Amino acid sequence: NPPHAGRGAGPPAAQTPGPAPAAFRGPRVPGGSPPPAGPRLVVPLLLTSQLPAIAFLATPSIPVAAVLLAISGAGYAFNQGIDPLILQAVDPAYRGRLFTVQTSGLMAIQGVSIALAGVVGTFVAPNLTIAAAGILGTTITLLIARQALTTAPRPAIQVL
Repeated sequence: NPPHAGRGAGPPAAQTPGPAPAAFRGPRVPGGSPPPAGPRLVVPLLLTSQLPAIAFLATPSIPVAAVLLAISGAGYAFNQGIDPLILQAVDPAYRGRLFTVQTSGLMAIQGVSIALAGVVGTFVAPNLTIAAAGILGTTITLLIARQALTTAPRPAIQVL
């Protein structure tokens, strides 16, 4: 049997939905920024969505965890900075379709991530699962950002 099987939902399980309310507020933060600021905020906001999870290594109290998750949720405003990049990179005839695929893909990855975290959380302490997700997310964000910042911009592409 997994070490956490049969136990009731503890504080980390209650905190898992925490980013949702913050994500609702998050996209409105950079919305008032001048257009050039949005794309420059993508990497900092992505890191803001990931770094607070690493603090779960310390098993924070519920109030501290709520603040960490609110900060993390606000980082989901990164999507507002991605939109202008998509507008620049894609032929106008395909933008609607691409935005649909981009949004659906983001939601699918989030759903799969939550399911995987649930599986891992049955074998590993939930706070360690959350922290590991933060470490993995931060690492992936930095690797992708490094590649994106060192690669020359490409001309508009046509999407099939």
